[in-house]
Amino acid sequence: MHRFGRYLATAGALLSALGLIIGFTAMIQGHGQVAKFFLMLIPLGFVALLTGVVTTFLVTEDRTRPPE
Repeated sequence: MHRFGRYLATAGALLSALGLIIGFTAMIQGHGQVAKFFLMLIPLGFVALLTGVVTTFLVTEDRTRPPE
């Protein structure tokens, strides 16, 4: 679960960054529909980032046990 939280946080950060870069670039160039789609990805990426960070902090990674 700890690994899932790290992956989710990374995916959320990438999704937010992608939405910001492509969304604002499309908005400046006048592509309204494309800009709306990518700007809508920013809140979803933020929720995924927040969920991943909380999951990573709440679930401890026990390194003393051998892998199952």
